[in-house]
Parts: sequence; C-alpha cells; structure tokens
Amino acid sequence: MSNGDMIFYRLSVQPFCADISAVKRQLGLEMALGSPSLAAIMGPDESIANEVKPPQTGLLCLSCFIKNPSVIALLESE
Repeated sequence: MSNGDMIFYRLSVQPFCADISAVKRQLGLEMALGSPSLAAIMGPDESIANEVKPPQTGLLCLSCFIKNPSVIALLESE
C-alpha cells in the first residue's frame, strides 16, 4: 500500500497433481458404459486430484497485480 492503493487482493494458491490411475479407471468405465454421465454416477467416488502442498495465501495490491498478472508465480516463490 506504499503507493496509496486502497484495493488489494487476497489470493490463495494450492497445487494439485492428477492421479493417473484414477483417471484411467474413470475413462475406462466411461468407454465401457458409453456415457461419461453414467460413469460418474455408477463409478467409484474417488478423487482424481491429489494435494501436493497446503494452500498458500498472500495479499497483493492492485498496482502489483497490474504490473505482474502472473500472481501464481509470486505466491509459489514465497
């Protein structure tokens, strides 16, 4: 807020990684049943995304956001 901005953002970034085995199982079921919607209902309720790290939260002023819209890189570097 050193340059007088009254608007700022609270950002939260959390990296995830796809579980390839779960994705393959879901795609196989979709192909066997012929319908992604039916496979979503009849298949196992397993997550295809695994948390890599806990979420990181930070504040970013409007000027900084305009200068560097790649805010994910800013939060990841902390």
